[in-house]
Amino acid sequence: MRTRVKATAAPSAATIFPGRKPSNKTKRLAVAAMTAVALLAVCVGAALASASPTVSTGGATDVGDNSAVLEASIVPAASPTTYFFQYGPTAALGTQSATTSAGAGAASEAVRATVIGISPGTIYYYRIEASNSSGTATGATKTFLSGGNPPPGATTGAAESVTADSVTLTGVINPQNQTTSYYFNYGPTSAYGLETAAGTVPAGTVPVTVTAQIPGLEQGLTFQYELVAVHSDAVPASGADASFETFPSPAPKPDVTSSTTPRAIHRAPYTFLTSGRIITNPASSTPASLACVGTAQITLGDGHKTLAKVLAPVQPNCTYAGSVTLRHLPGHGAKGRVVRLGVYVHFSGGDYLAPAGAKKATVRLG
Repeated sequence: MRTRVKATAAPSAATIFPGRKPSNKTKRLAVAAMTAVALLAVCVGAALASASPTVSTGGATDVGDNSAVLEASIVPAASPTTYFFQYGPTAALGTQSATTSAGAGAASEAVRATVIGISPGTIYYYRIEASNSSGTATGATKTFLSGGNPPPGATTGAAESVTADSVTLTGVINPQNQTTSYYFNYGPTSAYGLETAAGTVPAGTVPVTVTAQIPGLEQGLTFQYELVAVHSDAVPASGADASFETFPSPAPKPDVTSSTTPRAIHRAPYTFLTSGRIITNPASSTPASLACVGTAQITLGDGHKTLAKVLAPVQPNCTYAGSVTLRHLPGHGAKGRVVRLGVYVHFSGGDYLAPAGAKKATVRLG
């Protein structure tokens, strides 16, 4: 309700000074005083009509596992005022109740809002905010602890024992002292679409490792998955998204490049550096971290005779490099003769790529 200031007629000099006739000076002082009082009344009324609301965040009552009643007080300052509560599990808040009218009175009004869908066993932050045409007021931030046990914790683990058509998914559940159900969502996209049979972890405070074996998967396909944990009275908790790829069958054969330097060495020792790359099929969806696993054997030989060799690990970026050394010219004969040898590279292959060799290179010694 808007405050109104009632205008009244100024009293006469006879009323102010009964029984005698006032002087002109006295009359002027009386008129000035009455004018000041009238102006003060108008200013007070205008101030009440144009002030921002005053708020005070109250307590949280009827706190349950999934709901609570938040309370506050508001002085609307004689102007139509609305309010809402902000709340959330961190000081950033993030959620607010429905906007509600607090009226337009000049006195303090007790207000409240019921919030639902909160997580059990969780500290929540909240505050009141009110607004009218003159401005906005925000109350102090307070906290309350919802009832019950906290939501379960779910940590998605690694994919183990991967084959062409099966996998074992792993993860860790923190039951938060309440019996907890869990399962894995999985599928060829982040929408998943499939889930494993549910398992159960007994109430406790120690994290528990869980697994689920999935047979009958499509070969050579990338799958995404996550671990989900559920309390009977809480919103499910999900671990981070992860992925694995089943082995292709048969494994595709890559191309192997090779480059050896120098191509000729005239004096012993004869050291040659060979480097190259494993190149997968451009249409392959297999990430390099899975495909480029294994070794490249670099061999210096004369026909079927091996003179020196080294195993070079294939790096995650699919490259390899290694050097071989001969201390003297192979065979017998004049010291100034020239020997030509072959450089052979063989990639060992792995679960996702078949073994493959590079094109033979030739180097010259002497």
